[in-house]
Amino acid sequence: MNSGTARVATELVSELSKRDDINQTLIHFNKSHEDVYKIDGINEIIIPLINFPVMKHFISFLYYWIKIFIFDRNFEKFDLVFWHSSRIYPLFFIVPSRKVFINLHDANARIIKENTFWTQVFYWNLRLSIRMIDIIFGVSNDACSKLVSVAKFPESKVRCLYPASNFDKITSIDSLSHKIKGKYFMCVSRWQSFKNVENLVKGYDLALRVDVNLPKLVLVGKQYNSSNSSLKDLLTSKQLINKIIVLQDLKDGELAFLFDNAEINITPSIHEGFGLSVLEGIKRGCPSLDHKFTSTSEVSGKAGIHIDMTSVSEISETLLYIAQNPRVIEELRGETQEIADKFKWSNTVDNLIDVFKEN
Repeated sequence: MNSGTARVATELVSELSKRDDINQTLIHFNKSHEDVYKIDGINEIIIPLINFPVMKHFISFLYYWIKIFIFDRNFEKFDLVFWHSSRIYPLFFIVPSRKVFINLHDANARIIKENTFWTQVFYWNLRLSIRMIDIIFGVSNDACSKLVSVAKFPESKVRCLYPASNFDKITSIDSLSHKIKGKYFMCVSRWQSFKNVENLVKGYDLALRVDVNLPKLVLVGKQYNSSNSSLKDLLTSKQLINKIIVLQDLKDGELAFLFDNAEINITPSIHEGFGLSVLEGIKRGCPSLDHKFTSTSEVSGKAGIHIDMTSVSEISETLLYIAQNPRVIEELRGETQEIADKFKWSNTVDNLIDVFKEN
């Protein structure tokens, strides 16, 4: 699972563990020292990895459950198998359970051009096995709409399950103040084409030509060498080299510090199922600037400014407007608590339990 998916899954498991009426069993391949596996009352099934030259995880998974099916007829079915990741193995339904829920998040497999061959395999696996799935969860209303209209999953099987975040509980670590002085905008994003970071940088560059005192721009996130050569060229230009700060591999506390002190958290992505970094910023009282045609604007609501992030000129104009109107930021900051309160894990768990009881 990627870091966002892993964080959400871990926090959901932790919240579910607080309920006396729920017993959880975590199924995985390797012994882990992560805190989630140490929670009292959580059971584990560790599937032994078979040393096979290819697809060893899938083969180990299949072998383990076939062996259960043949030799352990007393194995009690799970009430529910809940797949937290969208990378679902073929024959996933061989795990003995009464219901199967899958957190598919969104319709990325049919929208994003950079998807790998294996992403397509996992997608078609679900399409061909749809009869074996009880519920597919999208993580926003926008995501659910696209799961039906773009990915063509049956509307009757799609539900919205908003994730939440405990990022407001992270202790801020002040280790970056020597690098970042004065006001700044920030953006937390991987450098993939659909994340649209290059357009943000172009818009910032355009705004800087109008106002040389524009706050700095802090870019946080993983870089992809194969797809960002033009972006890197932009960042080395004379005008931007001292105005844009690029950071990677931050600790949660360092990211919390950035959110706490930023003017605004910019998410230029033109497609997101949810936009976890938007919510993490809002949980720290940092408002959002995001794309009005995807779920990020749904998440930030009144605590955000929503624009067309495909327009470099609109990005530029908005950054200038924010910089020249500090009251706007204060007004947006005042809306963050109300938005943050909507995204609590207790709400997510209640929603999940309601769907389970319905089906």
